[in-house]
Amino acid sequence: MTFPEKSYFPQFAPNTTFEIDTMRLFTGISIPKEVIDFANKFKNENSKVQGVKWTREENLHITTCFYGQVERHHLGDFSDQMEKISEEQRAFTLKAEELTTFPEERPYMAWLKFKESKPFADLCDSLADISGQAEERFQIPHVTLGRFDSHLTARHFNLDLTLGDIQIPVREFHLFESILLPDGPEYRKIRTFEI
Repeated sequence: MTFPEKSYFPQFAPNTTFEIDTMRLFTGISIPKEVIDFANKFKNENSKVQGVKWTREENLHITTCFYGQVERHHLGDFSDQMEKISEEQRAFTLKAEELTTFPEERPYMAWLKFKESKPFADLCDSLADISGQAEERFQIPHVTLGRFDSHLTARHFNLDLTLGDIQIPVREFHLFESILLPDGPEYRKIRTFEI
C-alpha cells in the first residue's frame, strides 16, 4: 500500500497540548439536619483550635466512592451502572460511633465516625468497581468535619461531646461533581439514586 505524498492527517505544532474535558466525580450520602446541627456544635466547641479548615455546612456528606477526574463522555455510562446498583441495594441505617481524628498516626482530619456497616461497605465496593480505577475505596462511614495541616492540632480538639442517638437512614445516594474554587470546593449534585 502506498500513501499520497501529502498527508491527510492534521498537522500540529511541536509540543501541542490538548485539554481533555473531564469532571471530578464522587458519590456520597446526604446527611440530615440533626447531623448538620451536631457538626456546627462541634465546630463551635472547638472554634479556638488554630489551623482548622472547617467543612462548610453545604458540603457535609458521607463519601461512598471518589473517582477523581473522569472524562465527561463517560458520565452516561457511570450513571447507568449506578442505576443498576441502586436497584440491587437495600436501604440501611448508619449509627454514629464516635468523634475522632484520622488517621491514627499523623492525623489531618476530624471525623464524626459511624459504626461499621456491611451494607455500606457493599455499596462502596459496588460503586468503586464501576471504573475499576476508583482513587479511594471507603469502608468506614464518616463525615469529615474539618481538616488541618499539622498532626499536632489533633491534641487540641474536644472530642468528648455527647453523641446521643445520631442515626442516618440511607434511602438514596448521589453522584456529585467536585468543582475546585479558590475559596474551597463546591459540590454539585448531578443525579440522585433511590435504594
